[in-house]
Amino acid sequence: SYQKKIEKLAKQNHLNEIFHTVSIFYNSNWPENFPFIISLYPLPGSKGASSGQSLGSIESIGVLVEESDLVGRFGVIVHELCHSLYDAQSNTQQYEFESYFAQSQSLYSSIAHRYINEALATAVGNGWVINKITSNLDESSWYNQTTIDGFAKVLSTEIGKYLEAKHPIDNQLIEFAIKVFEQKFPDSIVSYENIFVEIQLITDGNIIDYQSSREKISSYFHVSSFDGSSPIDHEQTISQINKSDKPLIVLVAEKEMNQLRNLSKSIKELQPYIQKIVASKNKSVILTTLLYKNRPLIVIKVSDLSLLDKALKILLERKKMDLDKKIVIF
Repeated sequence: SYQKKIEKLAKQNHLNEIFHTVSIFYNSNWPENFPFIISLYPLPGSKGASSGQSLGSIESIGVLVEESDLVGRFGVIVHELCHSLYDAQSNTQQYEFESYFAQSQSLYSSIAHRYINEALATAVGNGWVINKITSNLDESSWYNQTTIDGFAKVLSTEIGKYLEAKHPIDNQLIEFAIKVFEQKFPDSIVSYENIFVEIQLITDGNIIDYQSSREKISSYFHVSSFDGSSPIDHEQTISQINKSDKPLIVLVAEKEMNQLRNLSKSIKELQPYIQKIVASKNKSVILTTLLYKNRPLIVIKVSDLSLLDKALKILLERKKMDLDKKIVIF
């Protein structure tokens, strides 16, 4: 059976030893005698997309029942193990890991941080493990998202050195990761595909409601994580904005411009554009600019929720921010 073939491959390639090595790399607190359960479920066919999910000590992996790439599937299993080990880090270790990015002087630290979890897991599971088994680096796509795929590949050689040396993640590796991310994706800060991966979504809550806005945005962009709240000028909303480094998306109806004015008191970069946005009566407006440490800000003003589609289509077609033309009126 398929499962027996995977079990044989795992035994031949010493999955327990791989798990131990990767655990050291993540500096994880996984209990030594705590079992890890890997559950495989069938998907029809021999080609196509499949996925995996880690739920603590249980790993669920979809497998194409007619596929022949058992080594690739084994790599996916290790990929998901990485996520569990990442989540099992102690609070102290997690704080230290986060501080590596927070202390970086690079303008790309925040965006590299948003991709690091998936990139590390991909570099380990789809890169190092496959290379270890086959003695060849897989030249095909490792991940079905271009930025994560590219980031993982430029990290893989350095991460392989850490794993072979049984050395945990440190500040030197994170600085390397940020540097190669900047070199590989110089336009990533202004690319809407990247901006919308993880966002903080703020809406006026009266005419533009949060849940409907989430659904509309998700129909145009692949968003893996939403944070946010409404109304725009609520004390809790302002506090959340100040604590986050995620791209900030503000959706406001024309009748709720007072909320945007109040927000501008807390975001100085918004102040130069308030008058022009307010003056555009009966018009929709898109403002795209960068905040501190290149944090993207997108403000969309529309008369009602139905016009949000048109604004999102404009962003999708333009692909990236034009910082020489920060306001679009339509």
